[in-house]
Amino acid sequence: MKIQFDCRHRIRAGTEETGDGGWEVCLDPPYNMKPGKCLVYSFGISYKWSFDDYMDQEKKCEVHAFDPSIGQDDFNRSANIHFHNLGLGGKNWTNAKKWKMYTLGSIVRLLGHKDRTLDYLKIDIEKSEWSSLEAMYQEGVLAQVKQLGIEFHDVPSNRKRVSIINRLYELGFRIYYTKQNFFQRKRSRLTRRTVYGCMESHFVNINFYKRNKKR
Repeated sequence: MKIQFDCRHRIRAGTEETGDGGWEVCLDPPYNMKPGKCLVYSFGISYKWSFDDYMDQEKKCEVHAFDPSIGQDDFNRSANIHFHNLGLGGKNWTNAKKWKMYTLGSIVRLLGHKDRTLDYLKIDIEKSEWSSLEAMYQEGVLAQVKQLGIEFHDVPSNRKRVSIINRLYELGFRIYYTKQNFFQRKRSRLTRRTVYGCMESHFVNINFYKRNKKR
């Protein structure tokens, strides 16, 4: 994946934990976080809280964290960090592991954020990102997302998944940072080249930039 947006002020929010943990955040206007007003969704915790803690402590954002796999009931980690025992998926259902899964649009409505801008959406959900993104496209919910940090798994393994990624570009999302997971390498069935099984990609929604320039 090639860089498509030149972010001049980029930070690592959180710490690297065995190659994982922190996430890149673009702070160029209009993507900079406004303390006390920013809203963050963080899907996939696995007991790694450094990103969420950073967005709370350094940026004073309202953070909603989600991960049904860690066996925790809903709780407040701090005044700003709210944990929900829910997972992100392509439909609303309870899976075989008894995890409650919801689409992003359903979660936004459940939390009363339908009319708010989602300043940062972080997704690291072990292959469930594909069906989740397809549901987001149908719901139109990505229009309210300013930044997206997502780890893609098994990409590009087939044309359908390539088209799912290309759809992000069509909706106005541009890559400003990407990082390969060097521990996840294999040969692509599509291109026959050696590819990395996991790709951490960070996007800004260019539509917010265009709106800002018109003011």
